[in-house]
This record gives sequence, structure tokens and C-alpha cells, in this order.
Amino acid sequence: NRLLRSTVAGLKACTREYALKLRTDTPLAGNGFLVTFQRYPERGSALRLLNDRIVVINFYCWNPDLRPFGLFSVTDTVNFGRTEDLRDVWDRPLDAEPANSTWFESHSRPDPDRAPWAGFRYTPEQLPWLGFVRKHVEVPFEHFNDVTPTSQLLSELSIANNAIIVDRDQFGVELPKFAGREPLEPDALMSHEMWLELYKRHCQTAPNEATLAILAEVGAAPE
Repeated sequence: NRLLRSTVAGLKACTREYALKLRTDTPLAGNGFLVTFQRYPERGSALRLLNDRIVVINFYCWNPDLRPFGLFSVTDTVNFGRTEDLRDVWDRPLDAEPANSTWFESHSRPDPDRAPWAGFRYTPEQLPWLGFVRKHVEVPFEHFNDVTPTSQLLSELSIANNAIIVDRDQFGVELPKFAGREPLEPDALMSHEMWLELYKRHCQTAPNEATLAILAEVGAAPE
């Protein structure tokens, strides 16, 4: 919630067409985010929520194939895009606390329970992006591990059509505070190549009947 407040305050003060959201301890090391910004022009019509995609680093965009909290996981540290798009992503009501942090103290745990140590409903990486998507469409996603064909599709579509995930070196930013804190598994984070697979699947290929049926159920069918 503090991050929502401070980021929105900064974005409301912006007067230029484009904005770069950084942590104070993430110095720039290049301009890759500018090169990447409009490199991928194709977009699907379902869950196309922003005027243009925003560019984000993959630290921490968790890979849902390896982590139970990977759906709707878009980093909250470094973003670049049109100022109005970043405002759309960040400007929303605050999240209910401590209801989110203590969710599983009063709710039954998932079965199978892939993260029995977690007491929260959603992770810090899920909260901003999920809140943004829910401004535009109903998302049936009860908690961080509520993986269903519907939640997986909505996560993939929202990320493919509204974000570009790149490695930190591709973006052109340094993360000195996180040195030595890389995940143990090589593919624990979404790489740019993984994002490209989503781009090809959802932006360069027409949706099949199963996808259209799921989108119709949640009122997000393409126009």
C-alpha cells in the first residue's frame, strides 16, 4: 500500500508523455528499455488494457511453471511506458490489510499446498498487477495458488498484451541491493524468451474455441 501511494503520487506529478519508475537504489546502466518499448507491435484483442505495453524487468516476475505464486506476477520495481498507462496500472484502491497478509489464518489451505509456509493471500509481485487487471475485468483468482485454466489464461493474456518482460541487462538497470539474491533455480524467473512465447501464443495467433469460451465466461471476449 505504501508503494501504491508513493508511485501514484510520483506519476500524478509527471508532466511528460513517458515515465520511468525506479527504486532509488537502481541506477540506470543503458537505454535498452527505449529500444524494446515498441519492438513488438502485435497485440491480441482480448485483455488489451493499455495504450501501449509497459517494459518491466524480470526480477521478480516468477515463472508459474516453477513457483506456486507465478500467475499475475509482474515486478513492482522498474517500469517504463506511457505515463497514462503507468497511472492506469498503479492508480487504484489500496489493498485490504491485514486481511491479505493473514489470509490463511482464517481460510482453508489449498490442496495440494505448494507453499505451506505462506500465510498471505497474494504476493507483493501479484498484488499490483492483479489489482490493475481487476479494474477492467473480473478475475476468478481466490489466492496465490488458485491455478485454473481460467486464471492461467487471464494471467498470460494480461502479461502478453500489456507488458514486455526483459532481463535487467536488456532493460539497462543495475540492482546492487539484490546482488547474490538470485533464485536457486535457473528458470525461476520469467525470462524474455519465456515472454516471447506468450507473445507468439496470444498476439500472433488467433484464439481457439477453448480460449474464446473462457473469455466469454468472464466477460472478456475480444470485440
